[in-house]
Amino acid sequence: MLKRLFFFFLFVSSLCSSAQSDLFSFPHRSGWLVARIPSHLNLENVMAAPDVAAFIASGKIISINPRFKTGVSYKPGKTDLSRMLAIRVTGDEKWLADKLTKTNLFLYVEPWMLPQLCYSPNDSSLALQYHIAKIKAPEGWDIHKGDSATVIGITDTGIDLYHPDIQPNIFYNYWDPIDNTDNDNDGYIDNFHGWDLGENDAYPQCNANWHGLHVSGAATDNNLGVAGVGFNCRFMPVKISDAGGALTMAYDGIVYSADHGCKIINCSWGGFGGGLFGQDIVNYAVFDKNALVVASAGNNGDDQLFYPASYRNVISVAASDQNDVKKANSTYGIRIDLAAPGEDIFSTWVNAGYTASGGTSSAGPVVAGAAGIVKSFFPALNALQVGEQLKATADVIDTIQQNLPFNGKLGRGRVNLFRALTETNHPSVVLVADQATDNGDMAFTVGDTLDISGVFVNYLSLAPGVTVQCSSNSPFVQMLDSTASLGDINTLDSANNTANPFRAVILSGAPVNHKVEFTLRINTSSGYQWLEYISLMVNVDYLNIAVNMVSTSITSRGNIGFNSVSSGQGLGFVYNAQNLLFEAGLMIASSPASVSDRVRGAAGGVDADLLSVVNIHPLIPSVVSDFDCEGVFNDSGAVNPIPVKVIQRAFAWDTPGNDKYVRFDYEIVNNGNAPLNGLYAGIFADWDIMNASLNKADTDLQNRLGYCFSSQAQGLYAAIQLLSPQPVNIYGIDLLSGGAGGVNLADGYDAQEKYTSLSTQRVQAGTGGSGNDVAQVVSAGPFNLNPADTMKLAFAVHAGESLSQIQSSAQNALFQYNGSPVGAARAQFFSPVNLYPNPAGDFTILSHQGVVSAELFNSSGTRVKLMMESHQGFSKILTSHLPDGIYFIRFLDKGSVLNGKFAVIHH
Repeated sequence: MLKRLFFFFLFVSSLCSSAQSDLFSFPHRSGWLVARIPSHLNLENVMAAPDVAAFIASGKIISINPRFKTGVSYKPGKTDLSRMLAIRVTGDEKWLADKLTKTNLFLYVEPWMLPQLCYSPNDSSLALQYHIAKIKAPEGWDIHKGDSATVIGITDTGIDLYHPDIQPNIFYNYWDPIDNTDNDNDGYIDNFHGWDLGENDAYPQCNANWHGLHVSGAATDNNLGVAGVGFNCRFMPVKISDAGGALTMAYDGIVYSADHGCKIINCSWGGFGGGLFGQDIVNYAVFDKNALVVASAGNNGDDQLFYPASYRNVISVAASDQNDVKKANSTYGIRIDLAAPGEDIFSTWVNAGYTASGGTSSAGPVVAGAAGIVKSFFPALNALQVGEQLKATADVIDTIQQNLPFNGKLGRGRVNLFRALTETNHPSVVLVADQATDNGDMAFTVGDTLDISGVFVNYLSLAPGVTVQCSSNSPFVQMLDSTASLGDINTLDSANNTANPFRAVILSGAPVNHKVEFTLRINTSSGYQWLEYISLMVNVDYLNIAVNMVSTSITSRGNIGFNSVSSGQGLGFVYNAQNLLFEAGLMIASSPASVSDRVRGAAGGVDADLLSVVNIHPLIPSVVSDFDCEGVFNDSGAVNPIPVKVIQRAFAWDTPGNDKYVRFDYEIVNNGNAPLNGLYAGIFADWDIMNASLNKADTDLQNRLGYCFSSQAQGLYAAIQLLSPQPVNIYGIDLLSGGAGGVNLADGYDAQEKYTSLSTQRVQAGTGGSGNDVAQVVSAGPFNLNPADTMKLAFAVHAGESLSQIQSSAQNALFQYNGSPVGAARAQFFSPVNLYPNPAGDFTILSHQGVVSAELFNSSGTRVKLMMESHQGFSKILTSHLPDGIYFIRFLDKGSVLNGKFAVIHH
């Protein structure tokens, strides 16, 4: 049976982990968000959209403006900066970012990150500029001293424009002299010697912090002070700090430098929170402007991702000392590209003076200066090739005794300018993308066999006879096929091992959310060797379900769609390529004071009441559906446990009629010693269908479902249906306008409000005008449980393009649920209807209340002709005209909808 599955490309990129991390936990600019809109929208479209207009009207959004001031026209295939926005907001920034992201108006919405300077002061000058000799700069200068046309952008806290050892090497913009006129029409008046982005003026002079002065270095061969590695290369001061020293315009500095002709951009700053915005900016500089970004790796002394250094297409620089030993506080890791001297670096300082300081802030400019000379000497090299030339000719330092603990995590080695200018025969093969797949569910759980493939680009000289050997650092992963042969790879050509992927199996005992690092050892027949890495998370505690026309995720703790709010883990609830869901999860309540769930709480965040006992995992082979899975959780994380244990299962079919929903079954067990009376359990879903503020919620009691839909033309629908026979409760919630008479979630979702929405009816929401941002709870109850007793509940979650589609899907789901026995000889029916014998030829329906009408459907959900003889108290179904197969029958019995399933087998 053909299944439609999602396959995900897992790139060796900081984005994989940062996308799943909470960026709001890192330093960011309060009251601001950054965003990017897709190519088919513009700023006017976004501001006119009802979702955004509602947030503006409520005061949650103060303003939306373009993030960058650039006159550069967009070219297809490049990064369009005009689609990046700065959004000024009030209130809960994280909540608003999540809501905006899921409106389908934005590619991403993130906090405005505030990087920190990579500066570690050190007053003991053990040597004066030892680093110049260490990197073979004098020997390199004998080959080439750089070109004044090669400009290095120094994005930092400014410089001292009056320091005599700096002035000769400043790049002066003679096209815009200081005359209070924007002579070069670039949008900046009098940016003659750089620009102060942080304070928006033409005076990039250090004020609150002098870090940028030390980073800028000095002129060389001028009979004064110290020498800069870049020699004749010029530098452009781009101040990115505000009046208080905060780096408010850090990534703007990269854009400004790239737009104004810098071929190398130095970033001696960063932070531990990444994001898609920063990667977009790096890609703009590298690919749109052919500018190499060099960034300091950080000073936390640990193996940790640091941005922008850890983004793709950036040269990440660690710091070493006089003996090529890793500086004690230098960050290290698989994302490091190069090391450079960063201990006791003697450079320019205040009052026309000099001082020694250290850190990766000092190491980065050493590499940036060397890159400037390489670019000057090899002008045909593109930005990435310049970086690869420095990497390919670096001196290996991993073998030094003190560096052995960091083997493979200090980049290619310590930069060597002389070798970079004289050795042109090296290849440089780099892994640029990778893909991992398993047996189809993309869960990467115990027992799965992973196929891992990569795309490799050679940036420099011919790489002959390339082979790649893959190994794993995990005892819970066994390699089954670890070698790939790629043949010869020419300059700027690529190769891949898609036809012969690496293969590995996940072994039993693998911890939950276990990070596995695969090392790829790249070899050529000429002796070239280097390492690349792939990181994967295996044995995750959620599953993606994508076997039919809807795609969603189920977690090990009762959530649907996403592994809790803002986690970034999960698909949402996708139909017609659109995510319709913001948040969903199971809630169970025994009283207004005792509610267990893992959805949003009273004071923001998440009520983490439900904890996994057995992680959700696929059942292979599937028995009930085309995708079966199972897990167990309890409410032991609650302050006031009920207490209950829940066995959860999910099922999905790809057969017509059953391909627009996923079924969720729950066995709720009384896990305590006392009876539980008056229990309610149901699914809370905050639907964001198309434009969320145009949503409405309504109820179809006959089909026992609550549904939400967009009031837009051709608006989509989503619904939750109670399949099991308990009493159904449906509660619609207006998220804006103070609840509009229902529970008010503007200040959070407390236990009392959750109990109310589980135990009472509110059949509609979003009734005013064109709609509202709505949520809905569909629940079962009340019911009672004695100790160790179990109550079985079942829900179907649907998507469709009309109410009639949802209703048809709901009827099919009910038929499927009521006819889910194993084999053809057993069937399950709602009392008071019995079918006997089954399977059989003709058979009898016995109903003590009398059957009013009936309909017959085949297994694909198509209505077929029903032949029936009715008598008082019973009816006979005639089957001789039916082909062999499974059939579903629907009765209307005194106002109740009753369903059954039977098999026809002709002998």
